[in-house]
Amino acid sequence: MAPDDVSVLQRLRTLEVQLERLAHDAFLSDPFVETRYGSLWRPPTDVYETDDAVVVRMEVPGLHVEDLSVTVHARTLVVRAVRRDPCLDGKCRVHQLEVHYGLFERVIPLPGSVVHEEADGCYADGFLLVTIPKCDEAREPGEAVRLSL
Repeated sequence: MAPDDVSVLQRLRTLEVQLERLAHDAFLSDPFVETRYGSLWRPPTDVYETDDAVVVRMEVPGLHVEDLSVTVHARTLVVRAVRRDPCLDGKCRVHQLEVHYGLFERVIPLPGSVVHEEADGCYADGFLLVTIPKCDEAREPGEAVRLSL
């Protein structure tokens, strides 16, 4: 790939991130939205590559590992969870609400070719960390893999 091609791809990726933020801000101006299933929120997520892997790091404090569902497809990572509201019983008087509770689902496209069957994940200190090894050749999509954390 020529250096000019890389520059164009980097600018397209930057534009993609900006458009995603714009769409998010337009449709979810608040970090959560009320739905018939409760509140829906989007935890902050980083996606980056090392020489050997694609790494996804998601900030999700206050969850129990059993409340997390992490599935890796050939080109997509899907993370679902529910952060439970401790005041659901209605026996507390709220003075300030800034922590978001309820359901979230993040569908994260994975860059390049990855070996999704060898993905590994862990949840510690409020962060979900998923590491998916990269491969050089294009691969046929296989069955989705659910990670145990």
